[in-house]
Amino acid sequence: MKKKVYKYEIGIVDHQEIEMPFGAEILTFQLQQGTPYIWVLLEPSIETIVRRFRLAGTGHIIEEGGLQYIGTVKMLDETIIYHLFEY
Repeated sequence: MKKKVYKYEIGIVDHQEIEMPFGAEILTFQLQQGTPYIWVLLEPSIETIVRRFRLAGTGHIIEEGGLQYIGTVKMLDETIIYHLFEY
């Protein structure tokens, strides 16, 4: 298998779904030119699945259980902090 690194934009919304190949490994969650992205190591030829993500600002209520922490980004001169989870 030949793997590649892809990036997916993370929208500034509470809940989102991203379709990516089964078994894709999230490497990091960072800003690129002010836009949040995840970088993912994947095998492009594998069948895709839908993965669900929860973006929450510091102090926001999180009602979902079983979340897996991905990472944190600081935006707008560090005045807004977002935390990304997968569920």
